[in-house]
This record gives sequence, C-alpha cells and structure tokens, in this order.
Amino acid sequence: MIRKESLTTRVPDIAVFIRSNVVEHDGYIHSPPELVVEVLSPANTRSERAEKLQDYESLGVPEVWVVLPEAQTVEVLLLKGDGRLATTSLLREGQLKPTRFPEASVEIAAIWPK
Repeated sequence: MIRKESLTTRVPDIAVFIRSNVVEHDGYIHSPPELVVEVLSPANTRSERAEKLQDYESLGVPEVWVVLPEAQTVEVLLLKGDGRLATTSLLREGQLKPTRFPEASVEIAAIWPK
C-alpha cells in the first residue's frame, strides 16, 4: 500500500520481503519490500517509470531493479541517506546480488531468451 487516502497500491513484477518485517493490516501489506523488480515494456512511458520510482521512494524500498528487456540491461537503484533512490549501476552482464540477500544471485545473461 502506498497511501490510505485515496487508496493507492503498487504491485511490482517481483517484491521480496523478509517475513519478520512484514506488517499486515486489513488485508494489505503496510511495510516496504526489501527488493522490488520492475520489468519495463515498450508501452511503459518515462512518466510511469518515474511515478513508480517515486512511490517506492516514499515507502522506503531500499533496492529496486529495473529490467529493460529491449536494451538487455538491468538498472540497480539503491535508497540513499537522503531518502532518494539513485542509480548505482546499469548492467548488461555479470551477476546481480541483492544487498539485503547477499546469498542470492541472478546471472544477468540467464534473464534473456536465447
């Protein structure tokens, strides 16, 4: 949930939570995910992307991956001390390692169809 008045929710393509940190009320989760993954399509506009990122900032989501299939890149954004998400890397190859889940990794090449 983003806001109660007026009710606004955001459903990312993937949201990863730590179970012990989840706060649920009235059937809605009121705590931010530890990691959000958004897969953009050609139909997504820049303003839609900016709006999503602003919502994730407002929730305090510490890490967001924006997957761009057409460019075959993954943009990694981290929440900075000023409460803003900032791009820390734009990757075409290698491994993605979530900061809150260092034991996990995703091989970027495995994301794209062959």
